[in-house]
Amino acid sequence: MFGIGIMELLLLAAFPTLLVIIGFIAYVFVRGSKK
Repeated sequence: MFGIGIMELLLLAAFPTLLVIIGFIAYVFVRGSKK
């Protein structure tokens, strides 16, 4: 039960970070392709 709690915390912490990283990569890619 404790391990599941840790996994849920990791998912909650990693999901927004993953979205930010994906958004940043997409932003850099669009900027680079426009250049």
